[in-house]
Amino acid sequence: LCGACEKVCPAKAIDYGQQPEIIELNVAAIILATGVDLYDARNIPEYGYGKFQNVYTHLEFERLISSTGPTNGHLVRRSDGKTPRKIAWIQCVGSRDIRFNHYCSAFCCMAATKQAIIAKEHVPEVETVIYYMDMRAFGKGFFEFYRRAVTEYGVKYIRGKVVKITERPDSKNLVLFYEDTLHSYMMKDEFDMVVLSVAIRPNKVASFPVKTDKGGFVQLMDPYLDTVSTTMEGIFVIGGAAEARDIPDSVVMASAAAIKAATIARKAVMSQPITIRGEAI
Repeated sequence: LCGACEKVCPAKAIDYGQQPEIIELNVAAIILATGVDLYDARNIPEYGYGKFQNVYTHLEFERLISSTGPTNGHLVRRSDGKTPRKIAWIQCVGSRDIRFNHYCSAFCCMAATKQAIIAKEHVPEVETVIYYMDMRAFGKGFFEFYRRAVTEYGVKYIRGKVVKITERPDSKNLVLFYEDTLHSYMMKDEFDMVVLSVAIRPNKVASFPVKTDKGGFVQLMDPYLDTVSTTMEGIFVIGGAAEARDIPDSVVMASAAAIKAATIARKAVMSQPITIRGEAI
């Protein structure tokens, strides 16, 4: 550790000598925005993540095609640096599956569609195929975006369940074995690269006196009429801490929670004050 950044930081915001401390605050309301983490795709060995070099998570692929990513936005394979000519996306990896997580991760269908379009923009001749369980384009403009991917960019969608992935030792290409669930027969296809749309999981909020559901998300007071209030008065939850949500939904919920918290702060009255002691920061 050279400590150079601590010396040059103009705001003096870096302190490598800082020790953990407990800070007590008296507040009127709390908003939980603890976010989410990705499910570990290595728990699903049939997809070869961590074993086959050209199998990526959707977050890794997002970094790969970013101009600030490890390849400066150039779409190349991890194994040999070659440009892929055929890419597959596998949806619901670790989600909507009783073995792992029962819930839908909400944003993956549109994220895969966006990534397939960007791949086409980077390499126009690349073939893009998305294997899905059900297409959930439920947000405003989402279905139109999905149709554009098909009609304007030639993205191919196959309703099917990928059973396993194997690797060809010579080329490092990947062979997908899948069930075509529309026609009820087994198929296989070969790809240069595979992207796994991995499930999201909530980060733990163990230090807060709120209930969680069986998926680990913070339990809502009323998931239909009040999507930000928890079972504890004065504590609100937003984003992926409450349920699998995309960015637009998370922004709306953040605004709603801020209004509710501001209302309590203005009144500065709670029926039953509570004390919360979390971990040292």
